[in-house]
Amino acid sequence: SYPSGHSAYISGVATMLCIVMPDRAPQVMQAANRFALSRTLTHYHWLSDTKHGLVIGGIMPPVLFSVTNINLREMIKKSQQEYSKLKRKYA
Repeated sequence: SYPSGHSAYISGVATMLCIVMPDRAPQVMQAANRFALSRTLTHYHWLSDTKHGLVIGGIMPPVLFSVTNINLREMIKKSQQEYSKLKRKYA
């Protein structure tokens, strides 16, 4: 069915991860795109379903930033700080 919900979900998650871990953005987006493409390769969705799912998921985080009362910016800042600590610890 149109659009691919799996593709939209993974794209939204990947977009948020790219905000938290910008140094890993290429790897995160590559993994998300591969996952989304698997929906087409396994014949669950047409390519257009998959592509539009990726677009919808990718625009959702900025939309949520603009319309929600939850302090997402503070949550992202805390996530970035935690990621920085873990990166230093395991570098």
